[in-house]
Amino acid sequence: AAFCTMNRSIAVLRRRLALSTSMKGLEVVVIATCYASLSWLLPSLASLSSCGLVEDRRMGAHYYRQYNCPEGHYNELATLLLNLGGKGITLLFQEDNLEAFSVKTCLAAGLVQLTTLCISFGMSVSAGIFIPLLFIGACFGRALALLAGLDPMTYAIVGAAACLGGVVRVLISLTAIVTSTTSLSFFLTPVMVATLCAQTIGNWASGRPGIYD
Repeated sequence: AAFCTMNRSIAVLRRRLALSTSMKGLEVVVIATCYASLSWLLPSLASLSSCGLVEDRRMGAHYYRQYNCPEGHYNELATLLLNLGGKGITLLFQEDNLEAFSVKTCLAAGLVQLTTLCISFGMSVSAGIFIPLLFIGACFGRALALLAGLDPMTYAIVGAAACLGGVVRVLISLTAIVTSTTSLSFFLTPVMVATLCAQTIGNWASGRPGIYD
């Protein structure tokens, strides 16, 4: 609900400003530059990330980014921010080691992507929203699981479905997409419940339909 409300406000502001073609292009360049800068600078902050040992992890070494860590180690935040899309989501969904990504790393990655997506969605360029929302939800779901001492993989998947459901407000198709993407049919019920709750709370909190309506 908050994402949809903020994004609509930004869209209204863009409409009022009536930017010229050159200014729309400049907006894209500025936002892309800011996001790229954050993606490369934030992992260098010790307060937001730490180094992990690659050989202790379930996934292959090509999934992890060494960045500023010693040989044989990986930077947690750099691995998530520089592996957006399929690899990042795969890591959050399938890495079962509780120490693979800390709470602060998951929260930082999720907040950076959430803020960037909220501002950039609606620019004068083609941009998808499904994969980024799955990534954001997986980050927050995994962080919650780590805080509560629960299974991080399960809550990453459920969190991804809930995040996407709360923004686009669809139920059946979203449930089918998430369960088929993960190839885990036994997640059908928790994913559907999470999506239904997110959709209901989103409609109640904002009083408006999803991002596409």
